[in-house]
Amino acid sequence: MEFLRLLREMLSTTTMDASPALVSVSLTGLAAVERLHGDEAKPTFDARQLLVTRITEVAMAVDWMCKGKALAVVATTDSIPEVVPLVQRNLLAADEKDPNLGYKYSSNYSVIFNIILWLCILLSLALILTAYSLASMDPGSDSLIYRVSSQRLKLE
Repeated sequence: MEFLRLLREMLSTTTMDASPALVSVSLTGLAAVERLHGDEAKPTFDARQLLVTRITEVAMAVDWMCKGKALAVVATTDSIPEVVPLVQRNLLAADEKDPNLGYKYSSNYSVIFNIILWLCILLSLALILTAYSLASMDPGSDSLIYRVSSQRLKLE
């Protein structure tokens, strides 16, 4: 009911002009109830009934506040991914063997990094120099085709 009161306050302070407004509500507790009690249990049934009544109340409140010019859409998903607990470092614990939780790199990491880095730099320079030499080439004097051909006329 607190949510409906806050929604009414929010919509009463906004001006209802021709521009559309969006009210998005996300409820994620139903999946946890289903996982805890099962699909056919009474707490799950009660949670679904409560959710339906609250959705109906919110839709009616928004429709009343918007003077009948509101559209209520309900979207559901089948499952919510399990919550993965975060691994944290305890600064007060003195008995930890390795407090560093970062990825352990192999001893060859710096070697491989340097090989790839300098290879990319050399290939980039080779590409730039090749493009520059092709762009500044004079076909008359720099080409092998004109240099190899003979200057005498062929007589038959």
